[in-house]
Amino acid sequence: MTKDKLLNISNLVLRLGVGTVFLLFGVDKLLSPEQWIIYIEGGMVRWILEVFHLNPNQFLSIQGGVEFLLGFLLILGIGTRVLAGICAVLLGAIVFELGYDPIAIRDFGLISPLIALILIGPGDWSLDEAFKQFKRNAQDTPQWFIVLPWVLLGVCLLALIISWMPKNDSEPVKHRVKAKAKVVKLVSSSLSSKLRREPVFPIPDIEPLDEDRVALGRALFHDTRLSKTNTISCASCHDLSKGGADGLAKSVGIHGLVGDINSPSVFNTRFHFKQFWDGRAEDLLEQVNGPVENHKEMGMSWPEVIVNLQQDADYVKRFKKTYEEGLTTDNVRDAIVTFEKSLVTPNSRFDLYLKGDDQAISAEEKEGYAIFKRIGCTVCHEGKLLGGNMFQTMGKMANYFEDRGNITEADYGRFNVTGNEEDRYKFKVPSLRNVELTAPYFHDGSAETLEEAVQVMSKYQLGLQLSQDEVDKIVLYLKTLTGEYEGQPL
Repeated sequence: MTKDKLLNISNLVLRLGVGTVFLLFGVDKLLSPEQWIIYIEGGMVRWILEVFHLNPNQFLSIQGGVEFLLGFLLILGIGTRVLAGICAVLLGAIVFELGYDPIAIRDFGLISPLIALILIGPGDWSLDEAFKQFKRNAQDTPQWFIVLPWVLLGVCLLALIISWMPKNDSEPVKHRVKAKAKVVKLVSSSLSSKLRREPVFPIPDIEPLDEDRVALGRALFHDTRLSKTNTISCASCHDLSKGGADGLAKSVGIHGLVGDINSPSVFNTRFHFKQFWDGRAEDLLEQVNGPVENHKEMGMSWPEVIVNLQQDADYVKRFKKTYEEGLTTDNVRDAIVTFEKSLVTPNSRFDLYLKGDDQAISAEEKEGYAIFKRIGCTVCHEGKLLGGNMFQTMGKMANYFEDRGNITEADYGRFNVTGNEEDRYKFKVPSLRNVELTAPYFHDGSAETLEEAVQVMSKYQLGLQLSQDEVDKIVLYLKTLTGEYEGQPL
């Protein structure tokens, strides 16, 4: 086989392969846009949504239609170089904006063959006669240029398989993942999954924890001696019988001092990507310092806490048994964190549904979930927590704070940590797990009911006015997210 013929065959494979991938992804976006919503969190896409007043599903449907058309034209070989150039620019922007995830891997795999297609030309078997004069002379084409299309087509097919496989419950797709090691993890988790292909995942099983440390942490979590006045414990603001919160718009600390922000639930916090509404703590170990040292909460220092606890012979004995160093600040913090890691609430009715039990939720609750996805709630509320893994501006589609009035420093959110203007009014997206138990809602506790919270979110985050029937069905769905703690329903 001559080099010229081999080049033309490689070109055909390249064009048909890339065109087919575009075609298939376009069809999937057109038919099931809600399954792609978790991939459009990027600022560029958000800007498009706001400028053209689109909701995420509309955007994805349009994108799917465009991809379908591009794939069809590429397969026919019409305008090959121009189309390849357009596709490469668009896909490059998507990868740059969203980082590496299964979809961006697919996009990156497409960018390279598209660029190769531009350089090689349409080939003898293409219908694109207008651009044939730009075709490179086969004798001047390096051997690797002929092999490249086959390699890149394999990358595209692998990414296609990854994206079409159900997602594993052990690790949700994370936005803006840059580490190359994540690629292997995503591939293996996708191929091993048996779950529905949904933007929401069940709460996973957790590894066994040291029982003695959990027990110590439980005692400390409920111990008021961690506060200056011996009146406030961790459980005062995170009552396990109230969904891990306290039912107040703003929590009350020592001396009756009212805090600045609503206390989030302590359940499932081990899965959050950062702690506190503004994300100022990287993990639970860092977070545990906040309430103890805050003058409006417990008003203590760790040396003072240790002095108090050393008066308790039982604590001294238990710490000596459990930790080699005995009762120290680090060990007290570790015990509390170990207990908090045990506060996981699996087996909600919706988890059972995701695992294959179609009877676990009712027809109306399924309708609520379908609406939840269709209007774009899963842009932010996705993964195993339905939140807890990104920051988002409060009031994307309308000015929430201007309408509410009386703006405080706590309303600045992430800005208080970074000082970056773009972070003003940004907050960690709250988890919707057990949400029916944790009213009032939002960082300011301004929504007293779940119905009100849904209406506020639809207006300020999505720019939508939902019907009462839609609100009611979404609320019904949200109530299926209540799980179990220690084998008992919350």
